[in-house]
Amino acid sequence: MSEDEGKTERRDPAVVAADAYKPLMENNRVRVLDVRLEPGQEAPMHDHPDHVLYVFTDCTFKITLPDGSGYELPLKAGQVLWGSAEAHAAKNIGTGEAHTLAIELKE
Repeated sequence: MSEDEGKTERRDPAVVAADAYKPLMENNRVRVLDVRLEPGQEAPMHDHPDHVLYVFTDCTFKITLPDGSGYELPLKAGQVLWGSAEAHAAKNIGTGEAHTLAIELKE
C-alpha cells in the first residue's frame, strides 16, 4: 500500500482560495502564505497542517468546520496564534480587509 492510499486529498488553500492565499516562501520545513480577504469574501473549505498565524489588521472571521458547526474568530493586529491542523472555511465578516500571515509547519 502506498503512503497516499487511504488518505483524503488535501484541500490546499493556495489552490482552492488562490484569490486570498498567496504563497510567499516554501521549503522542506515551512510554507508561508500571505492571506487577504475583503469584507464578505470567503475562502472555501480547505486544510491547514499545524500553523502559526500573525495578524496584521483587526478583523473577524466566521469559521465553518466540515460538520457544519462554526464560530466567530475576532482577531487584533499584532496578535500571534497557534493553530492545530484542521479543515475549515473562513469568511471575513468584518468591515475592512482581513490580512494575516499563515506559517504552515511540515512534518
